Amino acid sequence: MLKRLCGCLLIVLNFQLYAAQQSWVGFYNLENLFDTVSNVGVEDEDRTPHGRYRWTTDRMKQKIKKLHSVIDSINKAVDPYEWSVLGVCEVENAALIDQLCKRFDPSQNCRFVHFESPDLRGIDVALLYNAKRFLPTHFERKKVKLFLSDDTPKYTRDLLVVSGWLTQVKVHFIVAHWPSRSGGQKRSEHFRSTASYYSRRIIDSIRAKNPEAQIVLMGDLNDDPTDRSVRRLVKETVKFEGLYNPMEALHQKGVGSIAHRDRWHLFDQLIFTPNFKTEGALQLMGAGVFKRPFLTQKNGRYKNYPLRTYVGTQYSGGYSDHFPVIALLKTTVPKEYD
Repeated sequence: MLKRLCGCLLIVLNFQLYAAQQSWVGFYNLENLFDTVSNVGVEDEDRTPHGRYRWTTDRMKQKIKKLHSVIDSINKAVDPYEWSVLGVCEVENAALIDQLCKRFDPSQNCRFVHFESPDLRGIDVALLYNAKRFLPTHFERKKVKLFLSDDTPKYTRDLLVVSGWLTQVKVHFIVAHWPSRSGGQKRSEHFRSTASYYSRRIIDSIRAKNPEAQIVLMGDLNDDPTDRSVRRLVKETVKFEGLYNPMEALHQKGVGSIAHRDRWHLFDQLIFTPNFKTEGALQLMGAGVFKRPFLTQKNGRYKNYPLRTYVGTQYSGGYSDHFPVIALLKTTVPKEYD
């Protein structure tokens, strides 16, 4: 009897060890997660109780609750992969991220890294993480310097760089929200090209110090995987091998994370250094768009689109105008445990 019990215990322990080495990372555009206060220096007056959107405390709390329900649904859908890191964008400040984190079960140890960006709308990027799974050791923001035709600055979101240990492996995350297509794709293309340049420069800088570094660029790039700004990231240079973008194959199949004028775009992307597919201690097992029926519009003109919070200025009580994107990672056993 004791021998049989020990055998069962060993199986359980082995499974727990294996499961503990599986995790998921993701990115989610939260679609204008604002507080209800008009702040000096940013254009957020419309996102107040008396603004055009009639943005109230009740609506804000409901949105935060719904956003957490999406993350919780991902956790259940990809079990036994545990959540480790989630990049987000279109959030106004740290207080709102803190409210989102507090909705997590305490056992999930939600923490976050956030800096204020100079974006005129007051929206930022941030990185949420499970403190049981990821230990940040360094974080900083990097400017994206943009200029209009008359050489006046155009303010946009900073790039957030967070380095740390993910299940005994050093990994670097870059969270991005590249400039929008406001004014048209072609007219705004050079802004995203510049953001791509700064993103690649960060990656190359990390790789120059450690050629074996494992790096993940995640964000709403406002361009598809086949657009020039994104393609430059996967191109090989004299010094470095190009990055690996698993979202490109999905895009070619017609998969998207956001819909506009009856066309699907895959603006939300997770892009990796190539060692995630080869010799790296962290291995990429798969990536995709998290799309579920409860996240989609059921009828009307925007049927099958993401169920968003607002359509124009009309409150619809949804989640976001983007679907989240996720990637499944597996940690190979460190050499000292061989």
